[in-house]
Amino acid sequence: MALVLPVLPLSGQDPGPAVQIDPRVTDESFPWPDFIEATPVPGRYRLTAIVENFGLAGLEVGKEVPPMDETTQAPDISYICLAGDVERVDWLAELRSEGECTSDGPTGDDENFRIAVQCVEPGGSRNEIVLTGSASDQGMEMQMAMTMRAPEMGKMTMDMRMTVERVGDCE
Repeated sequence: MALVLPVLPLSGQDPGPAVQIDPRVTDESFPWPDFIEATPVPGRYRLTAIVENFGLAGLEVGKEVPPMDETTQAPDISYICLAGDVERVDWLAELRSEGECTSDGPTGDDENFRIAVQCVEPGGSRNEIVLTGSASDQGMEMQMAMTMRAPEMGKMTMDMRMTVERVGDCE
């Protein structure tokens, strides 16, 4: 399973269809980062993602600001049921783009983490994503700071917070 985060598409990329997770019953699993030592215990988890800051600067004169999706204004909340082993995913590989990338991390201890990825795209865009947060067997709190500099768009910044928290047993 690929890492699925509610991130705005990069220049020229098709975001594809949104995946909806039914709050009652789902077969979806959360792609737990492989660099986090904690393993979540089985149960029902609430996933909350909210875009806390979005900025778009440096547009050329005459270009319009792209329309903002309403999902960047309110939290995106979904639920999963973790009944067995968690799926561990190589987030570092998932964060890398098609361009030339370097990374810093992951660093941290048993509960806290930090990872940064910087990429230069073939078209000249430069992207940086920094993830910081903490995790335990009951969930995870993560901040994502993304900066993209694209010749055709100027500078775009986005800060997002994501929380994965155990809210009870699976039904």
